[in-house]
Amino acid sequence: MGMVLTSLIALGSSPGKILPDQAQIERMARNLGMVYREEVLPIPESPPGAPEKGEKPEPEKEYIQVAIPPGSSSQQIASLLVEKGLIQDRSAFERRVRERGVSTQLEAGQFELSPSWSIDQIIDVLLIKGRR
Repeated sequence: MGMVLTSLIALGSSPGKILPDQAQIERMARNLGMVYREEVLPIPESPPGAPEKGEKPEPEKEYIQVAIPPGSSSQQIASLLVEKGLIQDRSAFERRVRERGVSTQLEAGQFELSPSWSIDQIIDVLLIKGRR
């Protein structure tokens, strides 16, 4: 039985048959509908996130160093944030701190804050001990 099976396998794989090369395989695949990704999807001239032609590049994120002294109240912190240009409305900051119930949890330390951040984002950073 084993010899018959081996003979059949040997007959099926004729050594005289030449396998197709890469170009032939590609031609056969194209005949079956294969295309390359580059032929279908547009390839951008510039990397993703780069400004389009005529478009101004986005300015670098601006961060402002703020030192919150130990024992500062939320009112003192609000005044400091207004002074540094990080928020416009001191009372809005104080109100949001009260609403969130975190007036005694704001941390002292050195912080890098951005004027583009919302009041909640600033509060979130001030709640993280040792944030720089």
